[in-house]
Amino acid sequence: SSSVYCASWMTRSAPRMKVLGVRAPVARPEHLLWMYLLSNQQRHVADSVALINGGNVDLRALVTMIERDRDFDALDALLARIELAKAEKDRFGGLSTFLRRKRRTR
Repeated sequence: SSSVYCASWMTRSAPRMKVLGVRAPVARPEHLLWMYLLSNQQRHVADSVALINGGNVDLRALVTMIERDRDFDALDALLARIELAKAEKDRFGGLSTFLRRKRRTR
């Protein structure tokens, strides 16, 4: 299944970084977003929107990887999450702006 392939591929291609004194594979933002796209859990939807709006995901590279894997369900999910991310930005001007406004009103 795509989720098994994605997890295996993500682990193999992840850069190794020192974490708590141990070198370990660390997921790239594109890999993490792809994993979130495989889930409809609300927290994963929210996390995927945050990743997209954070601007650290190379969406073109992710689309290329998803298309190469022929994971059309993930591609559909990505398009839907991009729309949610745009709606959040339109509604709140981005999460950080929303939180700054909220902090000022306390």
